[in-house]
Amino acid sequence: SGRERSDWTMAAFRQDVKAVVDAVGAKGVLLVGHSMGGPVVLEAARRMPDRVKGIVLVDTLLDVEERTPANEVEAFAGRLQANYEKTATEMANAYLFAPATPEPVRQRVLAQALALPARVSVAILRQVWAYDPLPALREIKAKVRAVNADKFPTNVEVNRRHMPGYEVILVPGSGHYPML
Repeated sequence: SGRERSDWTMAAFRQDVKAVVDAVGAKGVLLVGHSMGGPVVLEAARRMPDRVKGIVLVDTLLDVEERTPANEVEAFAGRLQANYEKTATEMANAYLFAPATPEPVRQRVLAQALALPARVSVAILRQVWAYDPLPALREIKAKVRAVNADKFPTNVEVNRRHMPGYEVILVPGSGHYPML
């Protein structure tokens, strides 16, 4: 999507995905979204119902009914704005890594996070934490599968209420980046 953009919203990201699908002329699409990519692919699928055949969520939307209270989002955003490097590092160590996460993976993930300007990271965080997937899930007919770490529990029962046939594979000890 590029860092020169000024619109860091789910609507903008879903349009990016749709633009790629349109550009390549894809008809039967499988969308894969990791972390904030989960909400992005749900929104993209919602805009291309006849073209999306399936969705794979990777360590995202572990409980589609759970919401982070706005005051917690703003408190964390304030901490990021005040001291981005320290806060992002603490957050990564607390939430993204498992004890078994290899050091090269930790370094890579942290370097990528710290390379983002604080204003971009805060804008994305606000979008992701405010996102309500339920309206999109009411419209999406494609099958949804998930590949999640076991660091935080996946609420399979709740997710199946909103995604019939939802299945999840847990990757033990992988942290937030099971693909790495």
